[in-house]
Amino acid sequence: EWVLRQVCKQIKSWDQAGYRILPVAINVSVKQLEQLDFSKRVMEIVKEYGVKPTRIELEITESVSSGDIRTIVKNIRHLKEAGFKISMDDFGAGFSSLGQIDQFELDKLKIDKIFVDGLLNFPKKQSLVKSIIAMAKSLSLTVVAEGIETCEQLSYLQKFGCNLGQGYLLSKPVPAEEIKKFLGKCRNNIRAND
Repeated sequence: EWVLRQVCKQIKSWDQAGYRILPVAINVSVKQLEQLDFSKRVMEIVKEYGVKPTRIELEITESVSSGDIRTIVKNIRHLKEAGFKISMDDFGAGFSSLGQIDQFELDKLKIDKIFVDGLLNFPKKQSLVKSIIAMAKSLSLTVVAEGIETCEQLSYLQKFGCNLGQGYLLSKPVPAEEIKKFLGKCRNNIRAND
C-alpha cells in the first residue's frame, strides 16, 4: 500500500507539471491478491489521490497459479473492471499452468530475462521466445522482453515480433527526478517539432 501511495503521489506530481507519462507498473504479490478486500483497498487509494486506474499497471507473477485462485481471480476481475492493466511479470521462469492464463485477464506478458540472456547462442531459446510471442499475440496480449542488454538481442526480439522491451540497453533504473528531466526534454522536443 505504501508503494501504491508513492506511485499515486508521483503520478499527480507529473500531471501537475504537465508531463504525459505511460502507466506506472507496481508488483503485486500472491499474498496481497489473496486478501479478500485487496481490490477494494487499491481502488480506494487511487481514488483518494485522484489518479485514473488506467495510469497504473499491476504486475503479477506466475506464482499466482499456486495461490487461492478463486480470490485472486475475483480481485483481478474487480481491478480490471475499474480500469487497471494487468501484466504477468517474469513469464517462463515459474511453473504456471497455461490453462490458467486466461483466468487472469492479462493485458501484457513479460518474457523473463532467462530467455533473453542466451538468445543469440541457443536456437532452443530462440524457438521458445518465438513460441511465447506467438502465444501471447494469439491471446491479444502485448509482449515485453525483459533484460535486454545488447543491440543484437534487441534486433532478434524485434525480428520475432516482440512489441516492447526493457533492460540496461534501453535504460537503467532511474529515480523520479531523472525521469522528470527526461520528460521535460521530450516535451521540449515535441514543442520544437510542432
